[in-house]
Amino acid sequence: MDQDLPIPDSKDIEKISLMLPLMNSILMIPVRFPDFIDNINNRTYPDYFIYAVLSASVKYLENKDKAQKKVLQTKYAKKALEIIKALKNSASPFVLWALVFVITYTNDVYDPKATEQASVLANVFARRTRIYQLDLKRNILNHSEEDMEFSRRVWWTYYSYISSNTIFTCKYPAIDSRDIVVNLPTNDFSWRYGNVALQVRDTPIKLRSTRTQPGTHLTDNSYLLILSFALFVKIVSFLNKRWRKGVFGEDVANSYFSKYLKLIKQHGNKIQQKYPKLNLSLKGLFESYDGDIELNIYSESALNSHWIHQLHQNMLIYMYQSDLVRDSNIKINPERIKEAKLSCLSAAENLEESLVWTHNNITSKYYTFAMVSNTFIGTIILNNTLPLKNDQNVGHYYTKLQNIIEIYKEIGKKSEIMNSLTLFIDHIAKIGDMAHKKNINYRDLIERMKPTLYQRMIYTLGYCCFKENLSTLDIADYLSLPFTKPSLSTFKGKIKTLKDKEIFPNNNENPQEASSSNRTFFDNQNINIEPNKSNFGSLKYIFGPNTKFGVPNMISSGLGRSKASLSIIINKYDINPYYYIRKAKEIKGPCWARFTCIPYVTARINGEVTRYSMKLHEKYGPVSNEYSVTVVESPHMFSTVDEEYNRMRRRQIGPAFTQTGLNSVEDLILNSGTISLTKKIEELIEDGGGQATFNYFKTFQPLTADVIGELAFGKSFNAVPNDGHPMTEWANSAIQIATLIQAYPALKFFRFFFFKLKTHRQNISQYAVTAVKEREKMIQEGTYENKRIDILQMYLTSKNNNGNKLSYAELGQEMALMLVAGIDTTSVTMSWLLHIYMVYPDVYRKVVEEIDSVFPDRSKVIKSQGARAKLPYFMATVYECMRLKAAVSGVLFRENSDDGIVLSGYCIPPKVDMGMFTEGAHNDTDIWENPDSFIPERFLGKEGDRLKKEVILFSFGVRICPGRNLAWTEITTVIPNLMRNYNIRLPGDSRYGVNVLDKNRRNEPLLLEDLVFITCAPANAERDCNLVITHRS
Repeated sequence: MDQDLPIPDSKDIEKISLMLPLMNSILMIPVRFPDFIDNINNRTYPDYFIYAVLSASVKYLENKDKAQKKVLQTKYAKKALEIIKALKNSASPFVLWALVFVITYTNDVYDPKATEQASVLANVFARRTRIYQLDLKRNILNHSEEDMEFSRRVWWTYYSYISSNTIFTCKYPAIDSRDIVVNLPTNDFSWRYGNVALQVRDTPIKLRSTRTQPGTHLTDNSYLLILSFALFVKIVSFLNKRWRKGVFGEDVANSYFSKYLKLIKQHGNKIQQKYPKLNLSLKGLFESYDGDIELNIYSESALNSHWIHQLHQNMLIYMYQSDLVRDSNIKINPERIKEAKLSCLSAAENLEESLVWTHNNITSKYYTFAMVSNTFIGTIILNNTLPLKNDQNVGHYYTKLQNIIEIYKEIGKKSEIMNSLTLFIDHIAKIGDMAHKKNINYRDLIERMKPTLYQRMIYTLGYCCFKENLSTLDIADYLSLPFTKPSLSTFKGKIKTLKDKEIFPNNNENPQEASSSNRTFFDNQNINIEPNKSNFGSLKYIFGPNTKFGVPNMISSGLGRSKASLSIIINKYDINPYYYIRKAKEIKGPCWARFTCIPYVTARINGEVTRYSMKLHEKYGPVSNEYSVTVVESPHMFSTVDEEYNRMRRRQIGPAFTQTGLNSVEDLILNSGTISLTKKIEELIEDGGGQATFNYFKTFQPLTADVIGELAFGKSFNAVPNDGHPMTEWANSAIQIATLIQAYPALKFFRFFFFKLKTHRQNISQYAVTAVKEREKMIQEGTYENKRIDILQMYLTSKNNNGNKLSYAELGQEMALMLVAGIDTTSVTMSWLLHIYMVYPDVYRKVVEEIDSVFPDRSKVIKSQGARAKLPYFMATVYECMRLKAAVSGVLFRENSDDGIVLSGYCIPPKVDMGMFTEGAHNDTDIWENPDSFIPERFLGKEGDRLKKEVILFSFGVRICPGRNLAWTEITTVIPNLMRNYNIRLPGDSRYGVNVLDKNRRNEPLLLEDLVFITCAPANAERDCNLVITHRS
């Protein structure tokens, strides 16, 4: 400890320690008594933490004057920050708690430098340690339950601070609520007072409350306070966008307003159930138990009730204040405006009553800025009525405002921040008075403004929501844009007014009828506010569906399994663009989407279609307009829109992809797959003297080519042992030319520009025909093994609906499709999985440990059925990889019905093709918690079984990928055997690693750059897909 900084004696430490929870309950959520007192007295806590506590609490000592306390507070805060900055990567939750203490110190002492430093350090600590995902990492951390609960409570203390800051400034939160995976605090009383040697007895002071049962003051309190902050942050996020141009339409904004107002009322009911209205006296309690821990025990619930009720009233004011915003494009509804004003004033009155209750029940020495900060917004609302203090209908608000100001001034004697706010209130009162002197000339307009509440920003600080919230202080401007100011000739006793129709140009009904109509809209809205099934426990009904603002997801169950982001693809040959404009013009999207496909197909050609589509959905919501053209020259199983043709092809090939069919060729798959790969790696390691560098993407592509060659062409290409085969290059070319022609259909008439690509495609077809002829010869000669059920044999023995066998052209088409689909999709998935293991080393370690524990004998090859049945964590990592980086990316098409469909509130006309945007579905926050994070655990247990059905990599329904079982067989044999037999790591010059973070993915590890040409493959495979591999000891 610094000898120049005095530490109070044990008596003073006990005194300030017991005062802190009474003055700032949020700050002390993690505290335990008497441990907290003992650990400070005995200097058991880290020095920085003790200094931080003193910076926020030494002001409560009575043996020093105000100036001395301020100097000491500043020194303690400075010393705490110096020590914390010198720490090297400390992950102790005491660091975060200490920083919140320092921030609390700045509530009373104006020290912007300390505020900024502490805030930045706290944010860095939270993001570096990811304490906000504590319960996601609990199995990795291996902490005791007591340590976990302490860390949770520290996190929620910090969360409450950043939420308060978000609410006050109306900026965006430092940590997005969608990323939080931390259980709520439980058993508050036991946690805080469980070690106190005290027999809790009935208080001699009767706590009067008709609805309070004995012992309710000993129940949990923190969780409801945290839930209040969580809901408030969501509301602020909505209000930040409510009237911004281009974000919401008026109807959508009203729909969200109704939704959040309903949530606030539901939350208010929960508060009322736990904390009935304050009608009990605590004054005698504070006098009788001052300085005793029993004061904390008996008053804690009442004080929490006080703060939670204040937060609830603040939410109502924020919401209704936003209803008063005036915009030239918004139709005024007089009764709705009136209702919003009355609701704001009612909530402000409730806040004044709460403040007066505090003043009358709590000893003055316990007053702090934290105790009254939540009443400030109510003061602003009441302050806006000040110019009308002589009006008999409004004058009583003036009395309430004066009550608040007097209490503020009393607290200002101890808080510099409170003094500043009091001066600010005086300042805006003068602005309002000046505006009133101008508005008094518009007598008829003033009548229409009653009850008068000037249209001001929520806090009038320049931060809230956005500048448009100020609207105007001129009531003529507010009520009507076209306005002629009164002339001098009419000023003496004759005030020029506006006609009704000029003020309310659309008001063909009387105001009461308009109001009734408006209320019916809100009352009858079918607003879905189902809670998000999450790890937040009780937070789920507050955090709710975490969709980005846009159209609510209400997708027909017949369209897909996932409530996903959807693209609307307009097929040029099925629908006239003008018909589209007429029938589907209300669907949001870029203006070019009605006339051209050039921007979309340009992104497609450049391999940027995923990122491009994601931006469209972020801007326009889950249903977005995109004008696209898709031309398919000759149909195959995946491209055909003819359902009968699709069923026929699937019946023909189906037996080869059943588990029975795959079992009959499992040895062939193993020989061409994992056994061939093992031989190749052994050669590389031997040549490298014990270690080797291999390119896994360029290894997996030949491997999957060999497997599909064995099954679809009757023999392996031997691409792995021979370091490649022309077939893989031909397959890549086929994908490129398909992408080009789908994007620019006219190119099919200019194939001579793509001679090489065309030649490669022809080579595949010729190779397929040759394979067919060789198999036919084997059958004729009796050398074919009948037990072998492979793809080639299924096609050879199948017949079309007309009774004829497939022609060579049809066989070539389907076998080429199998080649392209079978090589790239599985190899890409395994490549992403291996890369993800490298940048998430904890996941990699757990996978290896699981495989070792289940399959320790390396002399035996791990087979697919065993891996799928006995390696749940490994399987979870594969599902999560398929979600995070789907091998088949872009959109999966569905043909609309002849009757059209209603999707997310939009009427989609007939003959409009719809595509499900894969990345949108896999990042839909209605379904996935923290979609940017790699969390295999989400696929474990019963909930995991449900979520597996939401991974749409293989599609669903009649269009489900027929080769999915083959893909699973390859993945579940290649990867487990590779992990068990070898150590792999990134080379020293790799651009990627656990510490290379991606700011666009909330600081998750950076993943490989990718390009999407049907499949989502690494953009620089030659450079980035290299690993160092050695034998495992």
